[in-house]
Amino acid sequence: MLTAVTGSPARLSDSTRTVPVWFGALVVATFWLLARPYVGLRHDGVLYAGQALLHLTPTAMSRDIFFAHGSQDSYSMVSPLLAAMYSRWGLDVVQIVLPALCQAVLLAVVFFLLRPLTPRERWLGLVSLAALSHIYGGFGIFAFAERFVTGRTLAEPLALAALVLVLHDRRVWALLAALTAFALHPLVALPALVVGWLLLMQRERRWGWAGLLALLPLLLALLGRPPFSGLLAFYDEEWWGQVVKANGHVLVSFWRVTDWQIVALDMAVLTGAAVLLPPPLCRLAKAVLVATVALLFVSAVGADVLRNVLITQLQLWRVLWLAHLLCLACLPAIGLRLWRHGAGGQLASLALGATVVAVNGAWDKGWVFFVWTMATLLLWRRAKPLRPPLQRFAMAATLLALLALSLAVAMGNVDLLRFDQEALDLPAWLLVVFTMPALSLPLAAALFAGWERGQGSALLAMAALVIGLLYAATTWDRRSSWTRHVETSLQRQHPFAALLPETAQVYWHESLPATWLMLRRASYMSGAQGAGLLFNRDTALEYGRRHEEFAALELQAKVCSLLAVLNDKSHDSVNCMPTEVVVEQLCALERGPDFMIFERRLPKGVIASWTFNPADQAPRTYHLYDCKHFR
Repeated sequence: MLTAVTGSPARLSDSTRTVPVWFGALVVATFWLLARPYVGLRHDGVLYAGQALLHLTPTAMSRDIFFAHGSQDSYSMVSPLLAAMYSRWGLDVVQIVLPALCQAVLLAVVFFLLRPLTPRERWLGLVSLAALSHIYGGFGIFAFAERFVTGRTLAEPLALAALVLVLHDRRVWALLAALTAFALHPLVALPALVVGWLLLMQRERRWGWAGLLALLPLLLALLGRPPFSGLLAFYDEEWWGQVVKANGHVLVSFWRVTDWQIVALDMAVLTGAAVLLPPPLCRLAKAVLVATVALLFVSAVGADVLRNVLITQLQLWRVLWLAHLLCLACLPAIGLRLWRHGAGGQLASLALGATVVAVNGAWDKGWVFFVWTMATLLLWRRAKPLRPPLQRFAMAATLLALLALSLAVAMGNVDLLRFDQEALDLPAWLLVVFTMPALSLPLAAALFAGWERGQGSALLAMAALVIGLLYAATTWDRRSSWTRHVETSLQRQHPFAALLPETAQVYWHESLPATWLMLRRASYMSGAQGAGLLFNRDTALEYGRRHEEFAALELQAKVCSLLAVLNDKSHDSVNCMPTEVVVEQLCALERGPDFMIFERRLPKGVIASWTFNPADQAPRTYHLYDCKHFR
């Protein structure tokens, strides 16, 4: 019966020696720092840095393709805020301090949310958040609690806090937190508003009338007010083609099997939370479940089928950040509660663990474990246990599969980390240990159990924790010398900058952060600049034109990268690309780049050279080409 699962706290209590908050916080901090090293400015953090730079140097940056035709920056208060912070404290300081603070606040909110659970379940829920992958959505692009500054970084703790406040009937404070989150990042806050509305309806059905507010966007669309006017607009074939090429991750029909496995795991765990966990967690799980199904459906129909502009831009599937966060936080509690309920529950718990390992490791055959987990849960719920010999065989087989899968995923992760060693200089085995659920969660549980036993075990647990925390604190900052140089570049002028007119269009191969932050000039072409083309047709068409023009150079770069791998060299591009013919073609383009920067030195066109000479790496020399010499 369900009452046996959600029994009184006394029946589910841990050891009488409770884990103190300070010890649990140190365990979580240690796992977080070891599993999530800081590697500096990257990903969307570069785009948000560029948006802030637009407020600091508008003449140069307004000519950049990412901003020339407008961007979604006008619907958020983040960029002016970041511009002021960068001017006051420096980009490098803000980039490392602000995410750390936001992540600490997010963990504190989750800790408060998990208060109805037992101490061990609560702390392991936070460890799960620290160790497991935060990726959600398509193509592994987005994650919650990212390690760089974006509007999402600031909005997520506030949006989650708003939901926790609603659960505890603090509606005024909840509204204030939700509106602030909306002002920082509307796309992150909108799903939280929907979930909050569902929570209110759970208590008072009259809140259903608030759903009529959904008619307001339609009214504003009829009045032609942007961005709501997009509700009556649809992508034409030319614009849609560019969206599919550069922004396919916003379309759920393009997602991979591994992407949908994350969604399936989230839905399954939230279902379990709605059944097994006490209120208010079960209430929140139900609301997030309903919101996830509804918003994914609207996104699939409105964006993928109808190609509606506003629905595509709203990216309603971003509700998955809430679903995935709640899934990870509740996973240990569900696994432990299943384990406490006989052989059938233990088999289901092991099967769930294997599924988590498969999904967390992005194994595309994880659906096999989903099927097995569903079968074990069905047997458990129907109270029809297997015969003892068959039960023991099923337990042993599931445990063996879990261990074998963990080993396979770990080996794959080690290979990936070694391949990208330059970007992340950290022992590969260490990251694997602290990001594998089959290793990290039992290790954390052992630390908590050691404390609960007292005396010698507690001292041993404390000693291990202190060693781990000291190592984590001293190795957390893993920025490369190049990243550090780029992050501090707003504090000095680059030698090339004096040679570049403020209105110049510069192409620096695969170096958008350097172009924006070191030179403070418009970048002519970079793949990252295609991130916002679903918001503006002119941006999409211009980006598509430039992308085609640079196809030959991109092909050369891929060939050089392949040769570098085969020859086991890191910088073959110095002698490999670009060729003089390709540079001449690009410089001769109508509305082409004004200047180009490469590591390779060609016989003509070079007007300046600059060498980056870090203490821990070989020097790299960059050459500035003036396209007038090729015309």
